[in-house]
Amino acid sequence: MVDLHNRLYDDHAYDLDTEPMSWWRDSCAVPQFLYSPLQDDRISDVAVIGGGVTGLNAALRLARDYGQLVTLLDSGYPGWGASGRNGGFCCLGGSRLSELSIARSLGAEEAHRFQKSQLDAILHVEQMLDQLGLDVDRHSKGELVVAHSPRQAEAMREEAPLLAQKLGVGADFYSPSALKEQGAHISGHYGGLHLKAGFAMHPLKYTTGLATACHEAGVRLCGQSDVLALSYEPTGRVRVHCLEGSVLAKRVLLATNGYSSERCPPVMAGRTLPLLSTILVTRPLSKQEQQAQGWWSDLMAYDSRNLLHYFRLMPDGRFLFGMRGSCNASEAGQKRFESEVRKEFNRLFPAWAGVEHDYFWSGLICMTASGFPYIGPVEGAPNIWAALGYHGNGLAMGSWAGAQAADILASKMRHDALPAAFRQPLKTFPFPALRKLYIRAGILGLGLLDQLP
Repeated sequence: MVDLHNRLYDDHAYDLDTEPMSWWRDSCAVPQFLYSPLQDDRISDVAVIGGGVTGLNAALRLARDYGQLVTLLDSGYPGWGASGRNGGFCCLGGSRLSELSIARSLGAEEAHRFQKSQLDAILHVEQMLDQLGLDVDRHSKGELVVAHSPRQAEAMREEAPLLAQKLGVGADFYSPSALKEQGAHISGHYGGLHLKAGFAMHPLKYTTGLATACHEAGVRLCGQSDVLALSYEPTGRVRVHCLEGSVLAKRVLLATNGYSSERCPPVMAGRTLPLLSTILVTRPLSKQEQQAQGWWSDLMAYDSRNLLHYFRLMPDGRFLFGMRGSCNASEAGQKRFESEVRKEFNRLFPAWAGVEHDYFWSGLICMTASGFPYIGPVEGAPNIWAALGYHGNGLAMGSWAGAQAADILASKMRHDALPAAFRQPLKTFPFPALRKLYIRAGILGLGLLDQLP
């Protein structure tokens, strides 16, 4: 495969011909019209590059609510990337920074606005599901954060009453014995915080539902349409070049997150840091097997590690277990890491050590140098905007960001009306050619921190 985009990882991570067969893909039909490539030259008000939750929410809002002519382009099909193969956690999050760091960086008022945007993001997805009547196997009333050390447990105990005061989010701390009574037992942990915001769902059913709504609203959806270059016409409009066609647009929205090209446009080089996140899914677990481990709760959960584990029991009895910590996206590298993930799964859920897992796959999340999601213009590229950088929590935040970007592109909202967190410059990482070394060093350092009591 010829790398036209100068991407960071092995070609296997971007190979459109060998899509990882996730549980989501095996349990959701993808409409055939999502595969139709761009094969002509056309004119649009907005060209959206990337068919994940950000691009689809932006395209739908622009076309349905504002009457814009929109063409959406995706290298695979809408939902092919991380938006259609993530853990299905519609939850709080979006930044890699601690709450204290955010307050120090932006001030207390802007930190609060960023926290509120996380709740708004969850609400936005709820409203989209209701408006479109989408059945996405929704479950889990909130999320459980499991303490992996006594120090983290004490911090959670103190945090619980503060969350209600600051954001109006219900939060209860449970001891290990209380969690066990509720069917949320995990080995070697010290209690957990139940945050009563968010829910779990089938991510590919969500993206295909959004894509179908876009299609019905008149969005031209073009799968198998890899963007090869961007150029400017004398009028200032942007021409988006694909293999067999092009789109001439007043504005372009880059909504590619962890799959962003570093050459389309070239000024994006080094501005994102994609990270691998991996998931395994077991066969369905019987009620007896769930009782044996002590986990029958339907709460989506994650632990307090820096290199976190995230997991949930799904409605059909399968158990999903996700983990980060690999920087080798090759087929052989992923096979080796599968053994590491399975080892961690067996350690945390020993009663299921003999339970087969039917699926294992990976996808790319996206970090930014600022530590915040970004919604705004691409510096040095007139009429090109970007919405990306959700730090592994993009299902809710990415959906909301797409809607906000649409409001701005349709001139329904000023860019400076966004919370300041989303307007931090999309800076280039220092020495961008060394980003994989950053990742290796970060994995090592964070792993050591996670071993502290």
